[in-house]
Amino acid sequence: MTTWMGQIEIEAGAVLPDGASHLTYTDPRERFRVRLSNLRICPRVETPLLDMQLEFEAADLSAADEMLRPYTREFLYWLSFVASSDYRIHAVKRLVDWTPGVVVRDQLIFHADRSDLPEALLMQELMDTVALFNTHEPAPAVQRAVRWFARGVAAELPDDQFQCFFFAIELLAEHHKPPQPIADKCPACSAELFCRVCNQVPTHVPYARQSIKKLIELVIPTEDPPGETFREFNKVRSRLMHGSQIEELESKLKIPFETLVDRAAVVAHTAIINSLQLPQGEHKVIFVEASTYLHKWPVLKVCAKIGSWGDPNTPRVENLGTLQISVAPASAAEGLNTAPTLNQVTKK
Repeated sequence: MTTWMGQIEIEAGAVLPDGASHLTYTDPRERFRVRLSNLRICPRVETPLLDMQLEFEAADLSAADEMLRPYTREFLYWLSFVASSDYRIHAVKRLVDWTPGVVVRDQLIFHADRSDLPEALLMQELMDTVALFNTHEPAPAVQRAVRWFARGVAAELPDDQFQCFFFAIELLAEHHKPPQPIADKCPACSAELFCRVCNQVPTHVPYARQSIKKLIELVIPTEDPPGETFREFNKVRSRLMHGSQIEELESKLKIPFETLVDRAAVVAHTAIINSLQLPQGEHKVIFVEASTYLHKWPVLKVCAKIGSWGDPNTPRVENLGTLQISVAPASAAEGLNTAPTLNQVTKK
């Protein structure tokens, strides 16, 4: 096994005190070691950053690349828990062979070029749509659903996105649940069950899952086979809540997980619009329809060898050379245009 060191910039909600050089952490199961230090901490700085060095063992550079982010996130989750502060990956800078005694080291340099401006999609019509949606104060459940939808759009990881979108769907399903009882159904044929002793059909207030299923069917009225989206949603939600990883889920799903994330977003988005009370008359509702809600930023990886100075048996980041990377953006004709589009709906 080879020792590797990943250098990561961390957005920090709490930082080291002035004068503290660094903090260290060693995983009790000896999977990785962490060294934290202040990187960019000064008054009025837009994003306070920590420098995190993560050391761990892996068979090769490719395996180390796959392990770097999961180990980093695991540590940051626990750090957020004990420090009651927000920590998240800002940028992965490099991954270096950290074996003592090596002078010329293998490394990966990461470059995420987000220099392009965001899509120029904001226009007055979108502001007017927000005003139209708030002409009548939305119900508290609808406002909470909008909040969860926004969190789903912003969430970094697809499993977090799915859960946020599903929270919005649950809230709206409960909000629209009919107060009148419904009959118990046969699990085989879905016919109403009849009790011969009581000489009546047993009824109950709709269960949460029944309300969710009805809401999904209203948004996706025709599906082959019927109810497949609800079944896959329910399967994913249950397994995620019980600790399953996305990799474990993929083999058990009939619909790709990434497709389910986008479908959950569409169901939540449509259900929110259908839950809003608009003024009387005909209105033009304009909103942006995303091609996908998943975050897929292209990251360039450059595999290179790098020299160092100082004692090779005690490698230090400051003794490594530097490699600057820049990317010339492709023209629109060369790239794939996946920009969001405007969608216009007339509501009466």
